[in-house]
Amino acid sequence: MGSSCHAKGVSMNMIFEKVLSVIEKCEDLNPKVNLKEIRQEMEFKADLGFDSLALMSLVYELQEAYPALDEMAIADWSTIDDCVKHLERLE
Repeated sequence: MGSSCHAKGVSMNMIFEKVLSVIEKCEDLNPKVNLKEIRQEMEFKADLGFDSLALMSLVYELQEAYPALDEMAIADWSTIDDCVKHLERLE
């Protein structure tokens, strides 16, 4: 049982790294904190300063790796962790 939890944790960490990579590479996404300071519990709007247009840009970029990702998913995303958990369900 512990090994599946460990594998899940590794998977979520890989997804978090993917999200960070997209944030770093996408010109439309300019977080108001340094990329190295971004944590999963941070909120897209309050902590990173992302508006709805920035969130849509994030979704479009993530859809390259996660084609099943629906744009409407952002309605349920408050934190980066919400995004990571959603993407984990798509794997």
